[in-house]
Amino acid sequence: MKKEQIFIGNIKKCTEYEMVATTSVGIIINGRIVSSDSYGYTKTNDELYKEDVILVKFKNDFYVELEKLNLLLKLKAQTSARKGHVINEFMMLTSPSAVGDLFVDEKSLKPYYGMEDKSAKVLMRKLKNNK
Repeated sequence: MKKEQIFIGNIKKCTEYEMVATTSVGIIINGRIVSSDSYGYTKTNDELYKEDVILVKFKNDFYVELEKLNLLLKLKAQTSARKGHVINEFMMLTSPSAVGDLFVDEKSLKPYYGMEDKSAKVLMRKLKNNK
């Protein structure tokens, strides 16, 4: 994997998730709702779950904790067809979608390696042994 995929950051756990609709619009034809849209915001609360964890970012914006990463999970993450399609509980996004979700705190992310030599690759086994 490339060095630019490796970060240090915090993992948070969602403790409250509520969708608040401010405006709702619906189209009714012959007494049936054909289409409806709601606009609003989500109200969330979270707590720190793990601090300063080594995370690997994949091209579809999933993060996986290095300790839980294995070759099969890496292959699944790289070949995931749809963005936002969670393969399993180890793959995290940067925002929650339900109470209890683990997610990466995007503000806490910093590169694991310095700015120099980002194109060089690193072996997963070597990284796990050096942490």
